[in-house]
Amino acid sequence: MMTALAIKYEADFSNQENKMGINFKSDTKQYIELDDKLMNSTINGTNDPNMKYSSSLFSMTGTAATVEFTPLSSTTISTTITPSSLSSSKLSQCVGCGLIIYDPFMLNVQPNLKWHIRCLNCSKCLRSLMNDSTCFVRDCKAYCREDYFNNFLYRCAGCYRLIDKMDLVFRIRSRTFHLDCFRCVICEKLLQPGEEIAYRNEQVYCLIHSHLIQKFPKSIITMIVVKMTITMILLLLLIIIVIILSILIIITI
Repeated sequence: MMTALAIKYEADFSNQENKMGINFKSDTKQYIELDDKLMNSTINGTNDPNMKYSSSLFSMTGTAATVEFTPLSSTTISTTITPSSLSSSKLSQCVGCGLIIYDPFMLNVQPNLKWHIRCLNCSKCLRSLMNDSTCFVRDCKAYCREDYFNNFLYRCAGCYRLIDKMDLVFRIRSRTFHLDCFRCVICEKLLQPGEEIAYRNEQVYCLIHSHLIQKFPKSIITMIVVKMTITMILLLLLIIIVIILSILIIITI
């Protein structure tokens, strides 16, 4: 059996603040996630990608493994145009093209990164950043705000919004969910810590629909759920109509 944990996501970046008002504190991220050995555990001696999970809520002091990694040496930085020195001992090398900067002005990106004005472009979309007051740098590559957030920060697999550094989240394999977005893909039931769930084809199911999905395709189950919902709504409307008619009859008498 495997355990799906609710974890506290903490992302700490540089000690500056970008245009969006997000305060970054250091260049590391720390969070609690599932132990890979636990995620790859076997049932009855065979690996089963469709096995059930029991979801559990953990705080930062929980029993799960604490993993610290530092791939994001990125910082939100300010760009300033500064005069470049023509002295051979003080010539700067452009991070973008690798050539010596002989131009009268250059873009100074903290800390101590220099670009030709024409070379400061987003590494993803190639848009020029020379007119931006801030940009992001990772592994000496510059990024615009949009591409940095889309490529290097976590998004909720349920609502696709960015996950705040202080959010408490569920994490299953490579997917991360806000607590309110951790729902059965069929009935949209909110799944609670400690509740048995199933995870198949990167989709989360409640225990009831995990049994049905083994017998019927997801499309058929979805159609059944929709029909049941419509039937319940029609039944409720019928009850309301009967009550209204009864009240009218009593009033007329």
